Amino acid sequence: YTFPTRVLGPEVSQDDVDHIVLPPLMQSFLTFEGTDVMLFAYGQTGTGKTHTMFGPISKLVSDTFEPDWGLLPRIVYQTHAHIENNTETTIFHLHASALEFFQGQVCDLLTDDDPARMIQIGSDSRPLGHTCVPLHGPGALASLLDKIATRRATRATLMNEKTESGGGSSRSHCAIILQLTQIQRATNAMCTTLFHLVDLSGSERPEKTREMRKSGMDAYYELQRMVMTGEPMSIGAQGFIINMELSGIATAVSVSKDQHRKRKGYEPPKQCATAVMRYFGSCFNGTKTLSTCTVICLSQGRRNGWETWFSLQWGKYMAKLWVPLVRRKPKNLTKEVARARQRLRQAEETLNKAPKDPKSPAFKYLWPKKVMVRDAQQQLELLEVFAAELGLGC
Repeated sequence: YTFPTRVLGPEVSQDDVDHIVLPPLMQSFLTFEGTDVMLFAYGQTGTGKTHTMFGPISKLVSDTFEPDWGLLPRIVYQTHAHIENNTETTIFHLHASALEFFQGQVCDLLTDDDPARMIQIGSDSRPLGHTCVPLHGPGALASLLDKIATRRATRATLMNEKTESGGGSSRSHCAIILQLTQIQRATNAMCTTLFHLVDLSGSERPEKTREMRKSGMDAYYELQRMVMTGEPMSIGAQGFIINMELSGIATAVSVSKDQHRKRKGYEPPKQCATAVMRYFGSCFNGTKTLSTCTVICLSQGRRNGWETWFSLQWGKYMAKLWVPLVRRKPKNLTKEVARARQRLRQAEETLNKAPKDPKSPAFKYLWPKKVMVRDAQQQLELLEVFAAELGLGC
């Protein structure tokens, strides 16, 4: 395999990983007219994704730098160092969100209303209606990650047994999204960049988890039954959905590259596409300002040869990703507040017109309209906080 830009052995430190992976990504994320960033972490269960991304959770209770920190606390630490050095000219706000993609759907991991509250992926691949919490430093990550861990769907498999100290094998994909808003004091110009850290569920052979292999029809039947009755899917069916999503993402990379090379637009699949596949559409369609990086974690055990091969194959496909990159343009905060209020009014009017009768054929559109209202409310509330800090009478 020739696709990796660097190969890191088990002897490397967290500092080594930081110095190799983060500098270009942080420059894109922190620059005022920068780009969004998406960092993928993929690998077989037990190969060190959690250690690489987070480090020991016990070290995340203080804002004081720790050499054992993984990538996420280092990103937060470097972001706050940048904020402290530029507060005279710019107002900064850093928020965090967490999404779980499980069994074809997506839910909010940080909401206090309902741990399983479903949200929506918009037509532009943007999550809608999810919770954003202020992130004041790396010391706030321990409680944040604890909440994520307790709400994320995990089940024990032979690959990673569920114990009091371990959460078992994750059966879902998880995205932690950092949102950095910068507002220049002199001009009220505003720019927002996002850093997506995506922990992809690993592929495991049914033989190793002692689960019966499921066909596509079996998995689809179990998925529909879960939606209708709430009955959980078997691990075998979950594994099929996971592998289907990973293969779909790899296929989208190849197709989008060919389309962009031909100077043609790429449209992410909308039919028969799960929530995580629609979410990743922002990587491939060329309309988002997005820099990407993929970290593949591998096992050196001979018994894990198939999983290692699958991980490397997936990494090879991801290395082919090629899309035009356009930097974000700053927006005027006052105008953005006015647009947000108009968007909220329109969303509320649309919701008021929606049928409330469960027997109506259009009743299924009621929930997406409620999500649109909630998302518009959240966006407006954030913008009003920014405006108040600048003393603007919006």
